This record gives sequence, structure tokens and C-alpha cells, in this order.
Amino acid sequence: MPEREPGEYRGGEARIGSDEEQVHLVLGLPGKPFAGGTHYPLQIFASVLGGGLSSRLFQEVREERGLAYAIDAFHWPFSDCGVFGIGAGTAPEDVGELIEVALACLRQAAEDVSEVEVARARAQMKVGLLASLESPGGKLEQMARQVLIFGRAIPREELAARLDAVTLEDVRAAGRSLLGHQPTIAAIGPIQGIPAAKRLRQAARAAD
Repeated sequence: MPEREPGEYRGGEARIGSDEEQVHLVLGLPGKPFAGGTHYPLQIFASVLGGGLSSRLFQEVREERGLAYAIDAFHWPFSDCGVFGIGAGTAPEDVGELIEVALACLRQAAEDVSEVEVARARAQMKVGLLASLESPGGKLEQMARQVLIFGRAIPREELAARLDAVTLEDVRAAGRSLLGHQPTIAAIGPIQGIPAAKRLRQAARAAD
């Protein structure tokens, strides 16, 4: 087989106008690959930022400002690269503010995510790991994925230990690694209120 070139995050834009009631969008940023375990801190950061009802995005965007019914953050690691994203649906008149607030939450979390938040996110990830192994099918799927990525099946105790080894500074550094990149955006709906690419990049930068 010919050698393949490593995958690389490129980014870009896809804005599709339609007459739907809401704008559905995803903001993407370059994440981390599986290699070397560098993805674990970013997985935890994604959970802190937008991994549930107690997450920063849910509290600020939905509970405090009412800009979206649901919003979340995710990190998908692959063999050569990764993708970090924020996904939401909102009213056309609120989309600009939602993007500004979401990126502000990301910047702030990269600076002051707390040990309590990291511990809670780590616990949530462990629960998810155990739940994925409850069924024979889920366990086989997990093992197959690990063999493809790491060359062996990894015991759940080892996976839990890898999560436990992530420090608070690891998580903050992972968050800071997202700042300054041009966000990728994919959106569908009444898209007129979405900021231009240059404005998105400015909003994603670390505060001076």
C-alpha cells in the first residue's frame, strides 16, 4: 500500500441560507490527535466548557442569556489531528451575540478553569466510559477502536489512570491552544447575522 499523507486540519466555511426558523451552527477549531495522549486534557476542557447542564456554555448561553435551548462543546481526536467544536441552534437575531458569548466563554475558561470543574468533568468521562462498556456490543466496539488506534485493547483501569494524570494546568494549556486560530464555521438557516470570518478570528483570540 502507498504511504498516506497525515491528516491535517484545514478549516473553512460553509454557510447555507434557508428559511428555517433557527440558525444551526458549529464552530470548529484545531484539536489534538490520539498520539501521545495529548487529547485527554482537551477532552476534559470540552466537558468543562460545554459537556452538560453545569457547563459554562449551558449556564451562560442558555440559563443567563436565553440565547439557545441547547449548546455543547466537543472534541473529536483522530489519528493525525483533531477537531474541537461548539454546536448550537439559535434565533436569527441572536446568532451574532451567541457566537461572541460562546467564544468569550472559551477564552475565559482557558484562563481560569478550576480544579472543581476538572474533577467533575473527569468523573463524568469515567461514568461515560463505564456506560459504554456495559453491553457486549459496546465493549467490542471500544476494543476494536483501541486496536485500530493504539494497536491493543486498553483496560478501563488504564484509561481511568490516564484521565487522573491530567493536571489543572494541562487543561488550561489545552484551552489556550485553541485561541488565535481562525474558527471554521458550518451554518444553515437564516445566516445573515453571522459575523464575517475576520470578526470570528478576532473573537477567538486571547484577550490582551
